[in-house]
Amino acid sequence: MLIPFGILYVLSTTIFREAYLFKWTADDTYYYVWLLVVLFVFLDKKIYACILSVANFIGIFVGEYLGSWIKQENMKLITEKTSAEQVWRLHLHYGALIWLCFILVSLFIIAIIHIYKKYYKGKC
Repeated sequence: MLIPFGILYVLSTTIFREAYLFKWTADDTYYYVWLLVVLFVFLDKKIYACILSVANFIGIFVGEYLGSWIKQENMKLITEKTSAEQVWRLHLHYGALIWLCFILVSLFIIAIIHIYKKYYKGKC
């Protein structure tokens, strides 16, 4: 279950070191996501751990490339008359927010599965 995290760490510290979101994850270790996966494995909820691991893996790649594309498109809107505040806002990279959305959606899916199993299957 932790293999995707290990792969991402190696990629973040080597090949993708210059990419914004990969650099951020390598520098600002995000152990809380890892800890959730370990907790799910410890509680024998391996499907939950898999969902969270896959969402993290996909979310980082989508966040990096979609965030870079959004930033690039926003920077095209900067003109001589653009205020400093707008320039700052248009330079933002939304990769971490996109990645976080993937994590939150995966946690929502996990909650739905848990509720379904508990109330409709009689077990969890």
